[in-house]
Amino acid sequence: MVNLGIDFGSTYTLISHYRNDRQTPEAISLDNISPYIPSVVSYNKRKNEYKFGKAAKNLTGNKNIIIYKAFKMLLNEQMDEENLRARNYDEVNTPEKIASYFLEKVLKSALAKIGEERIGRLVVGVPEVWGQSLNTFDGRTTLSRICSEFDFVETAEVVSEPAAASAFFAYNYQQIRHESFEGRVLLIDYGGGTLDITLTKVLSGGDNMEVKVEKRDGAGENTEKEIGNAGIKYMEKVIDRAIHATDEWKDAGELPYDGDFLRAVDELEEALMSDAETVEDTFKELEFMPDALDDEEFLEVSYKGDSVIVTYRHLKDIYDEIIYSVLKEKLEAVTDGVNTYEDNFKIGIVGGFGNFYLVKKQIYDMFEISSRDERTEGIIVNSEDRERAISLGAVLLSDRLITIRKTADFSIGIYAFRADGAIAKYYAIHYRQELEYDKIYCANDAAGHAVPYYTPTGKFDKFLVNFSDNEQDAFGARPRTELAEKLVGVVDNEMMMAAVGFSIDATDAVSIHIFDYDWETGSRSEKPVRSVRLATIKSMFDVVSLQAGGED
Repeated sequence: MVNLGIDFGSTYTLISHYRNDRQTPEAISLDNISPYIPSVVSYNKRKNEYKFGKAAKNLTGNKNIIIYKAFKMLLNEQMDEENLRARNYDEVNTPEKIASYFLEKVLKSALAKIGEERIGRLVVGVPEVWGQSLNTFDGRTTLSRICSEFDFVETAEVVSEPAAASAFFAYNYQQIRHESFEGRVLLIDYGGGTLDITLTKVLSGGDNMEVKVEKRDGAGENTEKEIGNAGIKYMEKVIDRAIHATDEWKDAGELPYDGDFLRAVDELEEALMSDAETVEDTFKELEFMPDALDDEEFLEVSYKGDSVIVTYRHLKDIYDEIIYSVLKEKLEAVTDGVNTYEDNFKIGIVGGFGNFYLVKKQIYDMFEISSRDERTEGIIVNSEDRERAISLGAVLLSDRLITIRKTADFSIGIYAFRADGAIAKYYAIHYRQELEYDKIYCANDAAGHAVPYYTPTGKFDKFLVNFSDNEQDAFGARPRTELAEKLVGVVDNEMMMAAVGFSIDATDAVSIHIFDYDWETGSRSEKPVRSVRLATIKSMFDVVSLQAGGED
């Protein structure tokens, strides 16, 4: 049995294990060439056959082949049925089914590669931005449920991708400097689907190090047919712009998301990865000759038999249009009031898109990072660490060599009656509160006493959720039919009152716990009379108010 860490990326996936013989984490290469597994699944309609990874990607554009990409980013149900169909998904081949097939195949292949049969602890990195809203949070729960249901996995745990990368950087620091790192890491994780910017604090305690997320922001919600605000969207937009710049396609409307388009995007992706040094040198050379960008050819791709030229102007313009302002805004949000020059402050850039020259240049310019800057030294051994940090950090967490100090990604509680009869908001769990898994936290008043939830109809009408520390961001969440039915009949005292608690497990799933409430003593029962584990928050709640206070 082995513990594994996985970086399930929108474009590439990496799986790592800890090599006891070398005392180091190591990415697993399925083909003995590269550990980077394309996050791609193909479906042969004629043969009813699925393939994954490189084998699937190589079939892009072939007859009878349907290609599925970016399915990770579709686990949080942010696309309607029409737009999902435009990306080839249907009632059978849903994003969840495709993601489950892909993960099962890559994990079993990794086990076979290292001569193991079962996984003891599987730690999966998830975008930090998935913890910022009701629309994205359920991606975490869905992904953890998929991994937990594999019969060859003992336990599965989801962790923040930036926190996992911070764990690896702290480990690197310890290996390089032969001392524990204690300080802050500004982690900028730019991948294919999301931008996560996180300020983490690394705490040293003897032989153990802990990582705690302090501030975060990012981008990555899907809009219409587009995936996030990161590498995938950027590359698709560059190819779209280049195709429409040709005489043959300049008057064409929206391009179909078909094999020809995806193959062109794949060619651009391969060129950006393999020619990163050329891209950097060329942009530096043309920095003071902006007009020359129009004529400087980067890549020639084929689209439906026509030659399409991607220029450096396309690369620069699309970056300025869809990436620059998003990255600037999010960096400023996280670093507002933060002294980036303080002692033991490190800046780390990870993710495939984080290796793109224009991304690095914008970050380096903003923080005035020099070539020999203490803020970037001591945590990154080589450039490959940028792309492997999440996977390698995840396996360090799975082996408990480093731990994450779990904090709440949101506040959750109830609307209840105060002593004067007014309705007030009572949180059981507070945003960024340190948590213990599976511990029940109850909604209490300022004195620490359980507050009553009055249910004259026997129904639980509205809960309270907040994905920030701003009181004005709170909204009411009313149980949908499935959840409401599970909460009926649990209150049978004369006053029709109950106390409510919540718990969070290692997979980020939330459970609601209902306690009997004694009006005379103002206390709740020792044990809950009903506990309900939510499948996903979004599937169980309807948002009923986004106004301050939330009472409607």
